[in-house]
Amino acid sequence: MLFPRILIASMTVLCSFSVKCQTFDANSKLKGKLVIAGDTFEGTLDVNLDLNQVLFSKDNQMKIYGASQLDQILLNDHLAFVSASIQKTHYLFEILTHGQITLLYKEGITNEFTNKVLDPYFVQTPNGLKELTRKKDFLALFGNDEKWMELHIKNDDLDLGIKEDIITAFGYYNQTFEATNPSP
Repeated sequence: MLFPRILIASMTVLCSFSVKCQTFDANSKLKGKLVIAGDTFEGTLDVNLDLNQVLFSKDNQMKIYGASQLDQILLNDHLAFVSASIQKTHYLFEILTHGQITLLYKEGITNEFTNKVLDPYFVQTPNGLKELTRKKDFLALFGNDEKWMELHIKNDDLDLGIKEDIITAFGYYNQTFEATNPSP
């Protein structure tokens, strides 16, 4: 059985010299859908946010998709991740809230010009992604509703520096906005 040993040794050598070794967690596989160029593919997904890749499995076939190839990832028929680019590099962003204001989250992005690590919160604008760095940035997203949302955040003792509180505040806003402005 010399061949399997050589194959395993070759894979180990390739993996150890590679800049980023493609690894996926066998226990994290979920049923979901990939949206690629407007087409939807359903299968088993394993999302690797560190590598910005998805391992897609269906009918005993597997394929790895990078963030630049993907549009969206749906889990349990809910939008869970979206692909977007910063400085011409594509990343997979976790969707924290979806609705009138869709907040995206991605840790570890470094500005290639300043080497500064960006804050992990973003919002999609017509000009691309906008990094949210301060409480003022978050509140400005509410537009004309900023004052009552600031009061709601204060009354509910929410801290816009804590991920769970940000999800709570923006989830409340999106739910309230949808209830008062229903889609036709």
